[in-house]
Amino acid sequence: MRSIKLFIKSLCFFVFRIFPIQKNKIFFDNYNGRSFGCNPKYIAEKLHELYPEYKIVFQVQNGFENGFPDYIKLVKFESIQSIYEQVTSKVWVTNVRRSIIAKKRKGQFYIQTWHGAIGVKKCEKDALDKITPQSIKQALHDSPLINLMISNSGFCTSVYKRAFWYSGKIAEFGYPRNDLIVNPKEDVVRKYFNLKSETKILFYAPTFRKDTAAWDSELDIKRILKAYENKFGGHWICLLRLHPWAKKHCKGKNLYNEYTLNATDYPDIQELLAYSDSIITDYSSCMFDFLISRKPAFMFAPDIKNYLNERGLLFEINELPFYCALNNDELEKAILDFEEPSYLKKVNDFFAKYTLKDDGKASERCADLIHKLCSSEQFEDALKEVELC
Repeated sequence: MRSIKLFIKSLCFFVFRIFPIQKNKIFFDNYNGRSFGCNPKYIAEKLHELYPEYKIVFQVQNGFENGFPDYIKLVKFESIQSIYEQVTSKVWVTNVRRSIIAKKRKGQFYIQTWHGAIGVKKCEKDALDKITPQSIKQALHDSPLINLMISNSGFCTSVYKRAFWYSGKIAEFGYPRNDLIVNPKEDVVRKYFNLKSETKILFYAPTFRKDTAAWDSELDIKRILKAYENKFGGHWICLLRLHPWAKKHCKGKNLYNEYTLNATDYPDIQELLAYSDSIITDYSSCMFDFLISRKPAFMFAPDIKNYLNERGLLFEINELPFYCALNNDELEKAILDFEEPSYLKKVNDFFAKYTLKDDGKASERCADLIHKLCSSEQFEDALKEVELC
């Protein structure tokens, strides 16, 4: 039955070509229709702000419809209507791989923003022996469709060229999602969680493992919050955000209380990063987005030896600008011994080495480019003023 549905949907990518491409329609996808967030969100918002004449379409899965502004048209993820919108849109913008049934037609332009950043985890071809055959198949299908990848650093550009089966154009615009970290706006996070403005937020964002997550029994959050209060002063609470793949392993576990709040289903992780006062994670690349704020960051990786075997890392631990703790004792000491001047120097040196480009204007660059792509007779004309890697 599933194979029949896939065949019909695949066929639709050809049948709908009887309809013309609409030059003012842009199709977006964020994490396969899971929420309004990441780079697609911030590009869509800026596009509407600067060029409100464009039709913006997002595909979305059931249960993730909240948070979208009225000017965005929503279509069900991988539905026939969604395929129609893809086939008749001038530009695609996404942060994940396209389905193996997706077919781009002549006259369409596909911008891949990706969802990772500078990070410690290996991915794609760098982790070839760790990822599934299905993931490889999808990557090999998707990469030839891409017209342009968006990068925020020389580091990410080199990873795209080396590990993404991609030999096309790359623009180091910075990541649109990081514009919020460079230029924070209204603090929607404290409002959402009903926190006082003076309450300090520790954002804890462990990533996924292949097997059941072991991190939940490792980090002593209450003890660590006390260390933060002793070092930095004020009242601290923890916002805990599970990776979507880890949620199923934690059903029925009592993870939340008066000092650890559930941020797993908060729709936009970038807002959590922008308004938190410190972060603890293990191998998540969101840590490097957070570092743009220059606020304290710590790595807690008690299972690092196992993770090296499972996934592999791109950096030696001593190369990183933050401390990597293997247990609660080490983490507590790292917090209490934190020295801002030496930390800032390490962060600035790290970003200089890997040529970070996030300056708060990435969304505007992407919106302007989309406008040029839709207005030009030839895509190459729209790219003339873009410095490409």
